[in-house]
Amino acid sequence: MFVPVTRYRPATYLIDKRGIIRYIKIGEGDYGKTEWQIQALLPER
Repeated sequence: MFVPVTRYRPATYLIDKRGIIRYIKIGEGDYGKTEWQIQALLPER
């Protein structure tokens, strides 16, 4: 099981259904890119 350890808050991790980390975003902002990554992963479900 992946347990992220970071000194930065907030942090966003997108993990696919196989458990592979597909995207890491540290800090706030860049919400459009995060949304794009989510939309790219949804068809894989």
